[in-house]
Amino acid sequence: MSKLLKPTTSYERALMQTCIFHSEVFEEHQKHCEYGCDLCAPIRKELEMAQSKRNTSIANVPYDECLELRAEIQREDKIRNFYPSVDDIRLANGAISREVYLVLQVMDFSDSEIRKYFHINHHEWQNFKKREFPNWLEDRDDILSEEAQEAYLNWRAKHNVASSKSSKHHWM
Repeated sequence: MSKLLKPTTSYERALMQTCIFHSEVFEEHQKHCEYGCDLCAPIRKELEMAQSKRNTSIANVPYDECLELRAEIQREDKIRNFYPSVDDIRLANGAISREVYLVLQVMDFSDSEIRKYFHINHHEWQNFKKREFPNWLEDRDDILSEEAQEAYLNWRAKHNVASSKSSKHHWM
């Protein structure tokens, strides 16, 4: 019997869930299809190509790392759309802006993405979070629905931005 193809990336896992025949997905089908029939041959070939790419490198950087870097850069570009300068999170006195943080939270950026984009060290970030949001886990929903709403609306007015249709929040 041929070896079973094991997925490791999200793309490969999605291919494994491709419907082959009625409700049978490729992941189950490959267990009893020894060499690849007309139904599954294209998926087998695509999976093998994806897995062989994983073993290559681009400019001596492993392919998987290239994909991770690309995703990270694209995500940072989205923060850059809101705040083009890494200094935009700083107040005049050098402190971290609560309002900038809330706008980015509303837009679903994680703390680590925000810290990384604005080059904020871990210790400073922890102090900011403890000082500004001591009960964040309990109060998160209230803060996002009230204070963050106001911060986002202020950001939109300041930057003369029309309403976002892709937002999950009804007030945006």
